[in-house]
Amino acid sequence: MAVKAIWALGKLSDSAADQKLRLLAESTDSVVRADAQKQLYRRSGLVTAEERECGRALCERIDKEKDQKVRGQLIQRLTELNEQQRAAEQKWMVEQGWGAPPPRDA
Repeated sequence: MAVKAIWALGKLSDSAADQKLRLLAESTDSVVRADAQKQLYRRSGLVTAEERECGRALCERIDKEKDQKVRGQLIQRLTELNEQQRAAEQKWMVEQGWGAPPPRDA
């Protein structure tokens, strides 16, 4: 339930939502903390619309591609894009003073 609330807060575009997300980003619950931090990163605007669209387009191409060699190349490109985005997110989290996000509870 908390995760749904965090995603709902993430969709609001006001400073009160940011304040609540910042409080949740310091939670002792690792799932709540990680999801709030991810929402704050998403809201930061550091991931451009072009980057999101590139990922979406790659997923669509992978889904439709029949040639396994080409499909493998597309998957490799998507993997590289995801790694770049994770590195940028990690860097932002360190800049916020959160260090590496805690692992999600199993």
